[in-house]
Amino acid sequence: MRKYPLQVEWDLAPESENIEVTPSLLAQSMFFYVQAVGRFKALEHYYTNREQYHSFLLLWTKRGQGRLKYGGKSYSLLPNDVFLIDCKEPHYYETASGVWDMDWLHFNGGSSQSYAELILRNAGPVHALAADTIIPSRLELLLQAQRTKPIHSDILSSKWIVEMLSELLIQSVYKEPDSKDMTCPPYILEIMNEMERNCSAKITLDDLAEQHSFSKYHLAREFKRYTGYSPTEYVTHVRLSLAKEMLKFSDLTIAQIAEQVGYQQASFFIKTFKQREGVTPLEFRKRWRA
Repeated sequence: MRKYPLQVEWDLAPESENIEVTPSLLAQSMFFYVQAVGRFKALEHYYTNREQYHSFLLLWTKRGQGRLKYGGKSYSLLPNDVFLIDCKEPHYYETASGVWDMDWLHFNGGSSQSYAELILRNAGPVHALAADTIIPSRLELLLQAQRTKPIHSDILSSKWIVEMLSELLIQSVYKEPDSKDMTCPPYILEIMNEMERNCSAKITLDDLAEQHSFSKYHLAREFKRYTGYSPTEYVTHVRLSLAKEMLKFSDLTIAQIAEQVGYQQASFFIKTFKQREGVTPLEFRKRWRA
């Protein structure tokens, strides 16, 4: 992980727990992985002020209240609230009053960047959880796994992280109270399949709208409603997923991969890849092959 500017006041009760994790190379190359996990009883002077940390943070408020500053806004953190943030961005969180009980997880890997971007875009960083949420139980499992390190802990941890992110994603995308049927229409599935088959081609919203006899505004709205992505975002997701497979399993140059997945300029491909994955394509390939 990178060095990062950090200011912190560790005003914590003695029973607080912080487990730092060194993920295996296999976990870093294949899975969502734990970087650190813990359970804090934060006292009144506790705060963390940080940026440029290559990690994602999911924090659940068990009891008490906290405060988060992120993206130029301030958020109150009440019992059963959870926040998800990209720690590369400046962020600050603190005890709001009294004692703030929290379970938290720093994680990375897999498609963490895509999940975080989509959830943040749809609903922001803070989410009030439903009564039947799985998130507290999965944080408990992750904490137990890092205490005892059972066999297959990397695989299990990845599974639990995906389950939590999936719950937040579903809540952020399908939050309309009157939504009864969110089955994806056949024409949306057809468009998704077309994008996956021809991701290297230039596919415009105008072309898709004309092909399926919709206005482009209706098509863009409905596509995002059912997939969580705009059409442009989905093409980018498909292209980068294919690029990662080529980086892992082929000897093609970065320029050749860029061309095959639909980027005319390798420099733009490298910039887009690093924005989404946190590393350049070449760094991604080196990590995988290590």
